[in-house]
Amino acid sequence: MARVRVWLTPADFVQAANDFVDAHGLDALTMRALGERLGVDPTALYRHFPSKDALIAAMLDDMMGSILVAWDAEEQPPRERLRQLLLAARSVFLRNPNLVPAFIVSSGQLPNALAVMRRGLAALEEMGLSGDVLVQAMQMIEGYVIGASVFDLARAPEHYEVRRQRYRAVEHAAYDWRALTNDHVHRVTATAFARGLDGLLAVCERLAAVSVRR
Repeated sequence: MARVRVWLTPADFVQAANDFVDAHGLDALTMRALGERLGVDPTALYRHFPSKDALIAAMLDDMMGSILVAWDAEEQPPRERLRQLLLAARSVFLRNPNLVPAFIVSSGQLPNALAVMRRGLAALEEMGLSGDVLVQAMQMIEGYVIGASVFDLARAPEHYEVRRQRYRAVEHAAYDWRALTNDHVHRVTATAFARGLDGLLAVCERLAAVSVRR
């Protein structure tokens, strides 16, 4: 019986690469290892991706595209629309701990990443920000969302246990109570992020008000 040839699309390779990285980490990803996982010769990958870096760029863009898929707030006022976009980004980053560090050192010039940024900028402009203040506000937001996610994901998948042990080492009653279980730590971390985000968006609103008075 003739062997059935399976034609894999670039999206198939990206999904397989994401699954591989979830299981083994980004450093373990090679074209050969991915080819073996899919049962194809590594040259099949090179027909779609000229290098491992090109494959990783496609993976990062796929990750950023999932933010747009998760975001469902187009009819909301600009502040809430922006808040939901950033919470969607946070959720996606938490699901992809092995890819977030690669995104930080990437050029960021990925179609979906740029689309996410443009939606954020549009919301800020509707809030009344423009010029230098607009750029500064967007940079503040990027730094907070990405930086907090990287910090919170350190040592993933054991990150909540690592943080729980750090809480216990503080030897403070408030920290001791929140260090009872990893679920306690998770709830504190999620609440802290949301409150920090709300504070940052309030700052953006104040910046817009100052800009108007000028």
